Amino acid sequence: MDAVQAANAGHPGTAMALAPVAYLLYRDVMRHNPADPAWPDRDRFILSAGHASMLQYAALHLSGYDLPLDELRRFRQWGSATPGHPELGHAPGVETTTGPLGQGFANGVGLALAERFLAERWNRPHHEVVGRRVYAICSDGDLMEGVAQEAASIAGHLGLGGLVYVYDDNRITIDGATTLTYDTEDKGARFEAYGWHVQHVDDSEDLDALRAALAVAAAEESRPSLIVLRTHIAYPAPHAVDTSKAHGAPLGEAEVRAAKQAMGLDPDVTFHDQIENLEPFPERTYPFPLEKTGEFVKTGRMEFYKEEDRFLEFAEAVPVYKPPFEAENAAAQRDRYPLILLSPHERWRIHSTYSNLPWLLEINGGRPELSLHPTEAKARGIEDGDLVEVLNDRGSTQCWARLSEQIRPGTVNLYEGWWIRYYKKGRGVNELTGDMINPIHEIYFLPNVWSPVSPWKEVLCEVRKV
Repeated sequence: MDAVQAANAGHPGTAMALAPVAYLLYRDVMRHNPADPAWPDRDRFILSAGHASMLQYAALHLSGYDLPLDELRRFRQWGSATPGHPELGHAPGVETTTGPLGQGFANGVGLALAERFLAERWNRPHHEVVGRRVYAICSDGDLMEGVAQEAASIAGHLGLGGLVYVYDDNRITIDGATTLTYDTEDKGARFEAYGWHVQHVDDSEDLDALRAALAVAAAEESRPSLIVLRTHIAYPAPHAVDTSKAHGAPLGEAEVRAAKQAMGLDPDVTFHDQIENLEPFPERTYPFPLEKTGEFVKTGRMEFYKEEDRFLEFAEAVPVYKPPFEAENAAAQRDRYPLILLSPHERWRIHSTYSNLPWLLEINGGRPELSLHPTEAKARGIEDGDLVEVLNDRGSTQCWARLSEQIRPGTVNLYEGWWIRYYKKGRGVNELTGDMINPIHEIYFLPNVWSPVSPWKEVLCEVRKV
């Protein structure tokens, strides 16, 4: 309300009515990383109803994206990161530009098609590495457009599961009620005819019903899903609710004050100061910052938000976080561990075993290999193909020696699974498993060697023949 009022332009009503949807999506439902908006394994969110851009900007700010409150104050101003409709490249977390009605709807279908392509290329039975979902909010104006109808048709024909759309059924257009132009057809029945899975939620303020509907939609794997959500535009503004004026014009100072009072807020506080201190959205970072990981997860292990229970299924004995041992008495450690273990391009790692990486086992012919220079091997009585153990104070792992003149003396090289890292402009490489694929959702491995260090690149170790 305040941002639109300050700009003296914009669409406050839809953003207000859909606040519960954004709250649940960004807080509980979507997998996303405010610290790395380009994280490849994130769920995608498309605001096809782009006129409600303040809804997304507010959610991004509260979620911890690099979109400070000052940018919300500069809503719709030249040079700001908060234009009137979401535009790619301005605010972090915006996946695509959604200006013309129907465009975002079709974009979301395109993203789901890309997911289907990647899944069919990389997924295998009992080992699904691609499973990102696409969420979108669409409006009456979107569903009226031919491009949205065409996209909805192909999505239903292809059975694009993991595509979840919330239709804002507020029954209001910019000119008046939808009875003027768009009240005859049954939108839910139309999408069922397209082959979509359709649910109805009668009250947008009923978080339990909405949460349940989103869960059912996200679990639908054989069809795209539409949730027809009954909303009341501009709720809870007492005089603007359910009016067409609230669609495309500021509410006015008096109505903003009245709405704040209805919500129990101080009507004299602009850009309500409480959001500077409150944390309505839990801090969410994939991977979670190393220094906080041990405190955040319930076991104190180095794992990632919302994936801990899944990791427990592997029943592995994972140690708690320990500071890098190299930092303590480095000279003495160097005497005990004269080799540097290199793990090219790898960044985020936790204790695990190769047994959980069938992709890597297959790529390596079932034999994880440690590369080392012939001189280092000779000094340790190791020959090419020998079973060896890599060890340090944090643990050990067994693999097969591969002698190579290309490996620098004093180092050993263990290729492993790692999360894609970027070079620039969103481009990166995952050398073992293919671009933008990681073996296990949000869980990344250094086999058995527990060795967190600040740069995550070089670890002291020793190698011996088994």
